[in-house]
Formats: sequence, structure tokens, C-alpha cells
Amino acid sequence: MRKLYYFLIVMVVATGVRAQQVEDYEDLANSRKHNPNSLRPVRDEDVMYSIRVVSRMDLREKINHAWDSEKSKIIELIFEGVEKWYEEYKQSAESASADTAGIQPFSALTDGFLEADILDEAEYLSNIADPKTKTTRNMDQNAIDLFTQNLKLDNPNITQAEIDEAIRQEDIKGAQGERFAPGTLKTLEIEEDLIFDRNHSTSKWDIQTVTVIATVDILGPTAVTDVEVVRVRYKDLARYLRKVYAESDQERGFWFNSNNPGKREISFADAFDLRLFNAWITKYSNTGGLGLQEILGNPNSDQGRLSILQLSQEFKRKLLEYQHNLWEY
Repeated sequence: MRKLYYFLIVMVVATGVRAQQVEDYEDLANSRKHNPNSLRPVRDEDVMYSIRVVSRMDLREKINHAWDSEKSKIIELIFEGVEKWYEEYKQSAESASADTAGIQPFSALTDGFLEADILDEAEYLSNIADPKTKTTRNMDQNAIDLFTQNLKLDNPNITQAEIDEAIRQEDIKGAQGERFAPGTLKTLEIEEDLIFDRNHSTSKWDIQTVTVIATVDILGPTAVTDVEVVRVRYKDLARYLRKVYAESDQERGFWFNSNNPGKREISFADAFDLRLFNAWITKYSNTGGLGLQEILGNPNSDQGRLSILQLSQEFKRKLLEYQHNLWEY
């Protein structure tokens, strides 16, 4: 009996030590057990194969029109969520409450999700302003006289100091430009991992970020490159989309089903999960970190642009073939 007693004591102590070791491991800041930015993370030890893929989703393509319908526009919902985050953050100065209210915005010039990567509101407002409406010149005297006359008509008791401040604010507004009209921006960049989960013997697309892009053809004739407006973490976006869809009783945030327009049973978050979109691959993991355009060398010619589409399709086929061949082992 005494031996059994000592044995039980040793087992309890050993179990406690092991539990403490597991707890300590889970508390490690650099733990690689899973990707904390994934909506449905897969443990690292279950990842047999993984590759990072970046794609462009053009809402002007017929197959993507359901994401940009008259009453439900994915890009406008992203802007709405980001602006709610800024509003809540200014009121509470707490990221946690702001994250619940909206979508945390990040700079597209960085890759992380730390506080230093958060997009400044002034920069965001500059990014969503149409450059064709910006001006570097202040109002001339004729414009000032007309503006002052209208101010006095609206408020006969207005002071000169108030008029001067209104003129100054109008000049600032002109320098910043006017916001893009709703529905103007039509491009999303999707960054995701293709993962083969050995535990479930299946491949999974794990979306990491979604970035709103202002393309050259929208920015105007003086633009030389696309502009990344705002980057959001997908798991934050999915949470907000489901929230909007539920709170509006399926009146907002729905994926438009052209085959059954009266039914709104698929939210944008569900449509991402079901991959009800078409996107062209622009970059994938490679030793040089190069995009398809850099790999091709000269994408400006018609032949170069066609080659980019061909290379994207070819890479998609290689991914499908690789997934298929995994089942042979």
C-alpha cells in the first residue's frame, strides 16, 4: 500500500510539471504552434505543405459582379468598418473596443499587424481622395468673393475671423481632394496561404489580408503606379461582415445571387469561404520575392500583359496538379 501511495504522489507531481511545461510553451511570444492571424488556424505540425499566394480580384469582371451589386458593395463595407474603427478609437483610445466596433486598418507598405503597422487616419483620408480633384492652388480673389457672399447669405452675422477660417478650411479641402465616389474603386488584393493539412488530409485556402487597390486607370493620366489604399486582416474583415449581415437582417453585406436574386442567404464572409470569386495570381513565394511582372521583365507590351494572364493560369494549374498528386503518397 505504501508503494502504491508513493507511486501516486510521483505521478501527480510529474503531471503537474508536464502541465506547467505545456502552459509555458503556449505562453511563449514566439510560439510557432499556429498562425494567430488566421481565421481558422492550422497547427504547424499539421502543415505538410504551404505556399503564400497574392491575387488581384477585379470587380469589373462579370463573375465578380455579385460583390459589387447596387445595395451591397464589399469595398464600401471595408471603408465603413475602417472608419468606425477610427471613430471608436478616438473616443475610447482603446484598440480592443475599436476592434469590436470596426475593422483595424493597416498600412499596405508593411507586412505586420503591430501597433506600428496601423495606418494613420490622415494617410487613409489621403488615400481615399481622388487625385483628379486635388489642387495645389488656393482660391483666387473672385472665388473668395463668391464664397464669402454665399457664407453671408447663409449667416448674416458671420464675423470676418469666421470667414477667414472657412476660406482656410476650403483651401485645405482642395489640397486634400474629394473622396472617391462610392463604387469607383473596383480592385481587391488578396493575400493567402495554400495549406495542405496532413491531419485532415485536405488542402485549405487560408486568407490573411485583403487590400483595397486604386488602379492607374482610375487615378488618372498622371498616375504611374497603383495605390494601396488600406490593408485589413481577413479575420477582422470576416467578423465585421458577419456582424453587418446579421444586424441588418440580411439587407446588407450579402453576396448577390444572380440566379436567385430574391434570396440573400450568402454573406460576403460565406462567399469568401466558398471562394465565389475570380482572382488573378500576381505573386507567389519564390526565392527572389518577385512578382509575375518582374519575372516576365517587360509587362508593358500587349504580349507582356497577355503573358501575365497565361502565367497566372499556368501557376493555378500547377497548384491543382500538386494538390492532386499529394493523394498518391
